[in-house]
Amino acid sequence: YLRMDLEDGDLEGSLDALEALLKAGLGTVGVHAEDPDVLARAARKHGGPDAAPHDLRPASAAAQATEQLIQAARDAGGAAHLCSLSTAAELNLLDAVHGEVSLSSSVSPQHLFLSIETWKKGHPVVTDPPVRGELDRRGLWAAIRRGRVDCFHSAHTPVTSSVAHGPRAGRAVGVPAVDLLLPLLMSAVKHGRLNM
Repeated sequence: YLRMDLEDGDLEGSLDALEALLKAGLGTVGVHAEDPDVLARAARKHGGPDAAPHDLRPASAAAQATEQLIQAARDAGGAAHLCSLSTAAELNLLDAVHGEVSLSSSVSPQHLFLSIETWKKGHPVVTDPPVRGELDRRGLWAAIRRGRVDCFHSAHTPVTSSVAHGPRAGRAVGVPAVDLLLPLLMSAVKHGRLNM
């Protein structure tokens, strides 16, 4: 698993590290795709204690990194899995190379059932990547209906309420989605959005 949004750590998120993992052919490489340069620019522009998560981690960061992931998969060969697909822009990029590169994707319940338009004022859901706009959410459902999303995942990070609503800096992100994934998907089946 490689995080492209990180500039250091055990698996440095550089394109060289990604291509090396893909070339090694040790299996499918899971990738969290957000471009660190786009994130840095967003932090400079929107930084501050009250910045909204989607402003600090814009959809353009995901799209930029997904483009880089596609190119790396094309150049290096090997199989990759885009974890936490969250934007319509990423879907458009993936559709253009469907069948050309070995690249699968997954989506989490927070990106299927929540949007920034549904937030209660003052209490945004903090996930990684962040909850996106309503058009992105609808785009993900459309991709599922077309069979263009390979699987669902929980992307969970359970935290206490005091941690979740504490200072944003250093706050753990996520929702306790392990408990929610199956009931939400079964609800989607009941209401005709998914089949068994």
